[in-house]
Amino acid sequence: MVVIHDHIRQISSMKTTTPAYYRSLSLGNFRGFEKAEEIPLAPLTFLVGPNSAGKSSICDALLLLIQSDVLLSDEPPLVPKWIGPLVDLGTFEDTVFRHNTSLTISIAVEVSLDLSSGSYDVLHSSRQPIKFEFHIRSSKDDPVGNIRLIRITDSFSNEQVTISFQPTPSPKLKLEYLRRKVEQALDKKISGTGYPLADMVHVIEKAYDKRSTLLSRRKAALRRIASYMRSNDFFTEFTEGTQRVSSGRAAPQRWFLRTTPDELSPNAIRKIFNGVYPAMVEAVDRRDVSRQSKHIPHRRRSELDKILKELNIATDISASHLTPYHSVINIKDNVTKVKSNLIDVGYGASQVIPVITACLSNRSGPIFIEQPEIHLHPKAQGTVAELLCETSRKRQVLVETHSVHMINRARLRVAQGLLNHKNVMILFVDRNARGSRVQTIPLTENGDFGASWPGGFFDERYEDTMALLRLKSQGEE
Repeated sequence: MVVIHDHIRQISSMKTTTPAYYRSLSLGNFRGFEKAEEIPLAPLTFLVGPNSAGKSSICDALLLLIQSDVLLSDEPPLVPKWIGPLVDLGTFEDTVFRHNTSLTISIAVEVSLDLSSGSYDVLHSSRQPIKFEFHIRSSKDDPVGNIRLIRITDSFSNEQVTISFQPTPSPKLKLEYLRRKVEQALDKKISGTGYPLADMVHVIEKAYDKRSTLLSRRKAALRRIASYMRSNDFFTEFTEGTQRVSSGRAAPQRWFLRTTPDELSPNAIRKIFNGVYPAMVEAVDRRDVSRQSKHIPHRRRSELDKILKELNIATDISASHLTPYHSVINIKDNVTKVKSNLIDVGYGASQVIPVITACLSNRSGPIFIEQPEIHLHPKAQGTVAELLCETSRKRQVLVETHSVHMINRARLRVAQGLLNHKNVMILFVDRNARGSRVQTIPLTENGDFGASWPGGFFDERYEDTMALLRLKSQGEE
């Protein structure tokens, strides 16, 4: 495992503190979840369970908030982007629990941000856990659905700021602390259809002014909330750095038009990896070098080659112009050393390259990876799992998988002391007649499971082995 060990040494030389990450998620009436409170998330989170149980809904809720730009904009939109570059949820009716449009969708997420590198007032703490809660409702006059409430909670003190919106041309900004008003002056009317956060911060700062009668701990909590709201630059980098590797990754092509999706929209390749394109492999002319190097540095081409070699897929991958309007991707077989078109070497390469490329990118935001094991044999799955483990040391990784090999390799890394067991969480998602439900399975310091597994995952091999032994015993009688 030379390549992955080299990757470990490279990351070990970096800052090894826990990256900014989503700490927990709560859902209400979202997709298959009627109610799910405080689902714990970690820098490396595995989502496992039966098909159609609700695993993707956990990721979809986060992706909806991110693509709707509700967490960082100075004037956040009040209408969620149900369809966007990261996820397609259709409509409010498609998304609400059992398509009951009279219900309210609620999504709450706690974020742990490291603001030590910025010039922010963080009250002697570089780690700032902040919780956001959003309520989304629709009506006959508003079938699309609007955000009706945003609640920001300081996780240290549980102090809250609640912003409620009425379906009128002038939303009302209402600030509440510990679920009750403490100063009448905190009620404020804001005209228009938006709510500039600068105005809201100003109101909050007035609340902890020296003339205020608020208790000192309340002032401290409000100061932390205002500090977060002034730290948009850092949080923008965290949120806009979000990437997704979709499960519906495209099959390889023999040639690519120069107007492939990555060239038409450089932002698309930064946000979502749904196939292999020439610009993912290397910049094919000088104009592409400056543009693509922003998110897929040219120097990382050698790292991609090394990992493909470790996977026993290839020793070299490159893109070249076939004509002024067409490009091809060639790959050199690691055994025969023969260079062939990507489409002629099987599906494994085309399915894993987006996973590797996303992990090697310079983004600091979370990465959502669906079924990284597609078309990979067990040994290769373990190697990819090592890459995911190391990537989680510098950015959050949420993995939807059916692979026991992925889970076991993460357990091994914990047992070897290469990964903190507190930074790994397994979420087993199942469902019954009442909807989807989540069982959390942490890891212990020695890599063991910290909770019992439900049936249908790790026990399948055991059950098959016992069935074979019984059949063998019957045959010998």
